[in-house]
Amino acid sequence: MGENDFIHLKKGEAASKYSIIANISLAIIKGIVGVFSGSIALLADAVHSFSDIFTSLAVYIGLKLSQRKPDEKFPYGYYKFETLASLIISVIIIISGFEITIESINGILTPKPIGIPLFAISVAIISVVISFFLSKYKDKVGTEIGSRALINDGQHSFVDVFSSLIVFAGILGVYIGYPFLQGVVGLVVALLILYIGLKFGKEAILVFLDANLDPKTVEKIKSIATNTKGVEGVHDIKVRRSGPYVFAELHLETKNRLSIEKASQISKNLKKRIINEINDLDSITIQIEPGKK
Repeated sequence: MGENDFIHLKKGEAASKYSIIANISLAIIKGIVGVFSGSIALLADAVHSFSDIFTSLAVYIGLKLSQRKPDEKFPYGYYKFETLASLIISVIIIISGFEITIESINGILTPKPIGIPLFAISVAIISVVISFFLSKYKDKVGTEIGSRALINDGQHSFVDVFSSLIVFAGILGVYIGYPFLQGVVGLVVALLILYIGLKFGKEAILVFLDANLDPKTVEKIKSIATNTKGVEGVHDIKVRRSGPYVFAELHLETKNRLSIEKASQISKNLKKRIINEINDLDSITIQIEPGKK
C-alpha cells in the first residue's frame, strides 16, 4: 500500500466517522422528539437514522481493515469483514422495518394527534439539511479516493433526504388536522427501510458467493486489454468483489512463439494500465497463453 493509498484511506475513514457522529446525533434527537411528541413518523425516521449509523460503521470497518496486510490465516486480506458487517446490519434493518410497519398500521387505524408539532417539524427540516450535506460530502470523498462503499453510503444519505421530506410532510399534515397522515408516512418510511435492508442483504450474500457484481468493470478490463500493444486476444475475465475492493483475473493471448521476456513485459504493461484505470481494484492475476498464429 503506497503513501497516496494510505492518505486516501484516512480521508475515507474521516468521512465515515463524521457520518457516524451525525447519524447518532440525528437518531437521538429524532428519537427523543418522536417519543415526547408521539410522532410515529419521526420515530420511524429515527430508526432509519439508527440504521444509517451501522451502514457508515460498516464502511469505516472495511476501510480500517483494508489497511491490514494479508496473513497466514487470511491470505486474501480482511476485506470481507465489511461484507459480514453489512449482512448483520441488513438483518437489523429488516427487523426494525417490520416493527415500524406494525406501529404505522396502528397509527393509521387509530390516529392520534402529536404534541410539540412545531418542534417536530423543525427536527425534520434539520434532518433534511444534514442528510443533504452528508450525501454530497461522502460522494465527493468516495469519488476522490475511489471507494465504491463510500459512494454507495453517500447515495444512501441522499435517500435519507427524501425520507425526511416525507416525514416533514406527514407531521405538517398532522399539524393542519390530518392525524392519520403520520401513520401513512411511517408506513412509507418503514417500506423504505425494508427495501434498504433487503437490498444490502442481497448484495452481501452475492459478494460472499463471489458473484459478478461488476459487469462494467469486466467490459472495461476487456477494452483496456484489447487496446494494449502486443495483446492478440483476451478471454475468461473474472471479477469478484471483497469488501470495498475488486479482485480480477484474465487469460491473455499473445503472438505464437513470442519470447517469455516479451510476453511477460506485455502482461506487466497491461496490469499497470488496468490498476491505474480501475481505482477500487486490489489485484489482478494475468495468465499468458500463446496465440494460434
